[in-house]
Amino acid sequence: PLSFSNMTREIVFKKYKINILRLNAVVSFFQIFTSCLMLPMYTLPFLKQINLPFSEIGTNIKNGFRCLFLGQNTIVE
Repeated sequence: PLSFSNMTREIVFKKYKINILRLNAVVSFFQIFTSCLMLPMYTLPFLKQINLPFSEIGTNIKNGFRCLFLGQNTIVE
């Protein structure tokens, strides 16, 4: 998604005069949408390093938000 984001910005900046904040908002929306579409790929067994059962994806996202916005350490060893 990041490389697609940069490529999209380059194309838009060359063709149109656009507000940077508006473009960033649109690109961020599409990054979230694309990431949500890609979530099931993390459950594939051949991805041994990041293999994540589908049932744990929601918990993983929730813990990420708690860590990012609330500063709570959700990693338990």
